Amino acid sequence: LEQGWMQGRAGGYKPLDPEFGPRGRSPIEKEKDLDLDIILRFCLSGAICASGAHLVLTPIDVVKTKVQTNPEKYPTIQTTIQTILNNEGPIAFLTGWQPTLLGFFIYGGATYTTTEIARRALTTTFNPLPNNPALDVPIILAASILSAIVGSLILSPSEAIRIRTVAQPDFAATPYGVARRIISEEGWESLFDAVPAFLLKEVPFGAAKFTVFDVARRFFETVLPSAREDLSLSLLVSLGSGTLGGIVAAIVSHPADAIISEMKKSSAKKMTTT
Repeated sequence: LEQGWMQGRAGGYKPLDPEFGPRGRSPIEKEKDLDLDIILRFCLSGAICASGAHLVLTPIDVVKTKVQTNPEKYPTIQTTIQTILNNEGPIAFLTGWQPTLLGFFIYGGATYTTTEIARRALTTTFNPLPNNPALDVPIILAASILSAIVGSLILSPSEAIRIRTVAQPDFAATPYGVARRIISEEGWESLFDAVPAFLLKEVPFGAAKFTVFDVARRFFETVLPSAREDLSLSLLVSLGSGTLGGIVAAIVSHPADAIISEMKKSSAKKMTTT
């Protein structure tokens, strides 16, 4: 019995995990101490993931913005796609990719890093006991809300430029030209006047995304305890949890997203009539 449960090592014996064997004594490390190198990795990972994902989804954003800003001309998704192809050509589906890439690159780096730093700081302060999940959800909610506030300030200008570029293609030749014209004709505040609406969008979006991800990941790891040891299974659990989080976040943030497009559409119409 002793030989089955204990294994000699230099300096003494350590118990063998009956389910996972020798590897059970050294499970996959979930967190490392935050230093500059780790923070930069979080920042770069968030920046690449957020900008890459939204860049790939640019055609969907174009269709969505057309439908939201001009429902008379673009009543359905199928009609919108066909109208864009007929009137503007396939390249129009990439309209606004530059502000999307830049805005979400900065957004991803800032929000993912803010969330992780805030989560760890709050955990250290309010939930120092290990294996005490009572405050896990409130802590991740608080961290994601703080992150959403930061993200709203970053996204407001880039989304104002993107929406104007899509809703009013003749406004300026380039995103830089769009930004310059908005500033010269409407003032700097026009780039940030949608921040309250972005807070209504980003706070529930971030809260739902991170909370659902965290709860789903814990559930999957409870059902599949080997996910704590197996890297491939651990990645699948993270992917599934992230997918669920993204779906829920998109649903709860959609009403505010429509408000933002309506605000920018009104600004574009106002400029057209003056």
